Amino acid sequence: MKQPKYIQATDFLSDDLFIEWRLTRRSELDDYWTEFLRCHPESADAFDSAIQIFGFIRINSHTLSPEKSQKLLNRIFRTSSTLKRRRVVVWYFAAAAIVLLAASPLLWREYSKVKSLESVSYMIIGQSLPSQDIQFRLGDEVVQIKNDAEIHVSGNGSISIKDTKNHETTEYAPVSEPITHTLSVPNGKRSTLLLPDGSKVWLNAGTQVAFLSDFLQGERSIRVAGEIFIQVAEESRRPFFVYTPQMTVRVTGTTFNVSAYDNQPEESVVLVEGHVEIDYQGEVVSLLPYEKFSDGVVTSLNEREMDKYTSWTKGFLSFDNTTIYEVLETVGRYYNIEFREDEPRLAGISCSGKLILSDNIDEVFRSICLISNADFERIEETVTIIVKK
Repeated sequence: MKQPKYIQATDFLSDDLFIEWRLTRRSELDDYWTEFLRCHPESADAFDSAIQIFGFIRINSHTLSPEKSQKLLNRIFRTSSTLKRRRVVVWYFAAAAIVLLAASPLLWREYSKVKSLESVSYMIIGQSLPSQDIQFRLGDEVVQIKNDAEIHVSGNGSISIKDTKNHETTEYAPVSEPITHTLSVPNGKRSTLLLPDGSKVWLNAGTQVAFLSDFLQGERSIRVAGEIFIQVAEESRRPFFVYTPQMTVRVTGTTFNVSAYDNQPEESVVLVEGHVEIDYQGEVVSLLPYEKFSDGVVTSLNEREMDKYTSWTKGFLSFDNTTIYEVLETVGRYYNIEFREDEPRLAGISCSGKLILSDNIDEVFRSICLISNADFERIEETVTIIVKK
């Protein structure tokens, strides 16, 4: 098939094969346009612009009245007599008000409106990062764990590591001398840690927890960078300490969430039950259930607000008037996707709702679009979010 040479977005938007490709995503058309760009790299910018414009028109196709949609559909049949019938049928079931732009003055008006996209919609590009293993460092020895893991440290210091995907368990004998154990969970992975005293720690993506191997003999304590949810086993004579770069949290037996990511300006503690004391910049603050401490300030939370900080341990994320930036940052960390968010005007766009943390990432982004008035497209490792302003 001889390939045309296009230099403007309108060249692609007038091409029947391009339109069918954006509607059906058939593998043979994927190959065709991949080969096209290989032969015509100078057309790449126009090609990307055409995809962006086409996506915008699809987003807004629901605004067309049934009468306008039917007129456009009739025009499709009139102007498509040279095409194979199967292609016309495909367009018919796509509802049509979004194809054959060259033949539609209405859609050309839409195109002229989005020629300067900053006035109507914004794009955020995300790129999947290379997958990394969970690392559990036992002194000088480093254990690589490929999937989400459950790690159990027994009272005698022995360790069992269970791969939750393959249900395989590996055992490690206790060490003879006190050493530091460090569990590092990269973006895209999760882990749980059962400490020798019975305390249980959930580690979110991008989190590191360190503790001493003689946990039962010395101070009950862990050091945290990232986010954990912890249920502390009660021992009245031995308090439990959680150390972060900015805070020290002292508890006896309680359940709470700690967020202390390096790339976030604030650290926070959200108390579910029990009682904690927080040493922050030399001042000690007491926290009661359903209270949040952040940057020296204590605020009360309702049930819905609590979900925002604890729901990740239950397999979903909860957002309440949350900016699209924060949503994508949280989701990106969970699925190991880095979003390039450099559009300050998007800070005013927020969304609310619950997002199930499915293994099917396309389902996740479809859900984000439902709660944020957006659309998305994923091509291999790249995710494009188009947000309507």
